[in-house]
Amino acid sequence: MTSQHPPRDASPAGLLSIAEETLAEFLSKATGTAPGPDSIGIVAISHGCTGVAARACGLVGLEPTRVAEILKDRPLWFRDCRAVDIVNVLPTANGGTIELLYMQLYAPTTLAPARDF
Repeated sequence: MTSQHPPRDASPAGLLSIAEETLAEFLSKATGTAPGPDSIGIVAISHGCTGVAARACGLVGLEPTRVAEILKDRPLWFRDCRAVDIVNVLPTANGGTIELLYMQLYAPTTLAPARDF
């Protein structure tokens, strides 16, 4: 009898592991980038099932209603972005996808450098 392990995308730790591996791969190919302390952010969005906001709230420090508002307003995500690239797209065990995004935000002032996420 073989043991069944849950897929890596089924837990916050698994998602973080995928994100860290993809970030390391991206940085090994990129030049002139340096991740900051808040470089890895995760939101798991499950399409076709209930509890999207609750699942996302398990991974980010926001209230469920705020997460739902943000998920519905995709242009809000990119408002302060200077550049957005899809670094990797991974299939999930239940037929969904995980998109890992590289986002560079505009600096808050002209004296501060742009921030990479």
